[in-house]
Amino acid sequence: VLEISIIKTKNLVQDEEHKDNTFVSKIAKNTERYAISMQFLKIFLLMMLSIESFLFIQKYIVNYKTYFVCCFLAFSLIIVVFSEIIPKKIALFKSDKPRFMIMAYTLSFFVYPIYFFIQIINRIILKFFGLNTDSFEEKVSEEEIKALVETASEKGVFNDIEKDMINSIFSFDDITAKDIMVSRKDTYKIDIDEPFEKYIDEILESYYSRIPVYKEDIDDIIGILNVKDLTLEARKVGFENVDIEKLLQTPYFVPEMKNIDELFKEMQKLRNHMAILVDEYGGFSGIVTIEDMIEQIMGDINDEFDDEEISIQKISENVYAIDGTTEIREINKELNLNLENENYDTVSALIIEKLGYIPDEGEKPTVTIDNLLFKVELVSDNRIEKLKLIIKDLDIVENDKK
Repeated sequence: VLEISIIKTKNLVQDEEHKDNTFVSKIAKNTERYAISMQFLKIFLLMMLSIESFLFIQKYIVNYKTYFVCCFLAFSLIIVVFSEIIPKKIALFKSDKPRFMIMAYTLSFFVYPIYFFIQIINRIILKFFGLNTDSFEEKVSEEEIKALVETASEKGVFNDIEKDMINSIFSFDDITAKDIMVSRKDTYKIDIDEPFEKYIDEILESYYSRIPVYKEDIDDIIGILNVKDLTLEARKVGFENVDIEKLLQTPYFVPEMKNIDELFKEMQKLRNHMAILVDEYGGFSGIVTIEDMIEQIMGDINDEFDDEEISIQKISENVYAIDGTTEIREINKELNLNLENENYDTVSALIIEKLGYIPDEGEKPTVTIDNLLFKVELVSDNRIEKLKLIIKDLDIVENDKK
């Protein structure tokens, strides 16, 4: 038996019953050596079986054409049954038995010189094609896990929410802070030089927990105001007597292109809940919170104070109302589209780029991208607030072009 479950083997190392088993631990530490050795032995034995069978039967052969057809069918059956189906079934149900570990380790030990030779050839060929073996193995491993998750979802092991969460974990390190930030224009912020009474009602009604504070210029963020600290201080001295500057926490500045997996770890370590994002020129571009990053895995988290906004709303068949701030990747995911999102974050930015200008209030221009028709519905403060998306039949569009 030349196949056992590598995943189960690694799990056995954590098992109290088998953690001291030398064979189990050695196989778990070098699964690549085991896998290549077993594959070589399997191919070698099949070749030997074919050669020996031919030498034994050839003296009885009368019609070579009939013989080769029969051999082809017979060996195909033998290979499928004894080389694939049976070993994998045994690996599935019996891979946690120590005797199979001993057998696997012993066989791989005898073919170690061949394994070493195969590895040398493998690295030379991969290097010739300019491939990094370490990154290749990591990528293959990730794709294999994604395939397993997809299969498990189809079998009912995972529901759609669990599958999306697992896939989101793999894409977590590909997302930058800029991708998920609340933009500079959408961020609620206060000017330290303005009378604080101007902001009291807004702060208490908005339910913001942390607010960026700037001095004179919006790009000059001097601190973060924790609303909880503000209310505690106000209880003591009254809102009119609160010294905002003394309550400010040091802002945590990070570049907007920072990957959120690194940012999440740093903010956890620093026990920081809000990061101030700066662009390549050092200007304030937006904010990101711990909650924003968690939502990339868990999905939207709405508390009792959040307004539940629907950014993509279906009006009729293939017709949707879309908020201008909706991210393109969200539209692609929800509507199964393939809009370009490398140079644009939001659908509003994409439409403005395609138009070449910012529409005036009351203007309702349209933009066509392949089979997608975007119609601007609402413009406010030089921003596209609302759009209508009509998805046309792709075949009809292609025929119209012809």
